[in-house]
Amino acid sequence: MFKSFMILIVFITNIFSLNLIMHDSDNPSANHILDIEVIDDLLIVSGMIGGIEFYDISNPQELNYLDSFNFSGAAAGAGRFVKPNCIVAKDDYAYVTTNQDLGIINISNPTSPQSLGIVYGTNNYILENLDIFDKLYIRCYIPRGM
Repeated sequence: MFKSFMILIVFITNIFSLNLIMHDSDNPSANHILDIEVIDDLLIVSGMIGGIEFYDISNPQELNYLDSFNFSGAAAGAGRFVKPNCIVAKDDYAYVTTNQDLGIINISNPTSPQSLGIVYGTNNYILENLDIFDKLYIRCYIPRGM
């Protein structure tokens, strides 16, 4: 039974192969990738190390690096390291869950993204996910230490 099942899988895989072709690649500084977001022709990549990177994907044959971004200075708060996690974008703004609550980035010019700051006050919860439904922002979270 198991052998015939494996043969069937191999047969189906060979008949319906996807024939994926890699056209371009990049070695991003944002590694240990946690999340990606695509809005229009903009690809946003969030990495555990290296921050957030922006790519123009208007030409499907070419991955065009635009800029990288880290929350720093006053936006991060004195002595605070902000690690991006999940990211979602709408209109000219990217909303990023971080280890320091919720970060907001102006992406109207993706070659020069601007921090609009960190929204604090999640009552010691770690933000894990973020979705946008019209003007309602819903966050999934777990208590710190879990």
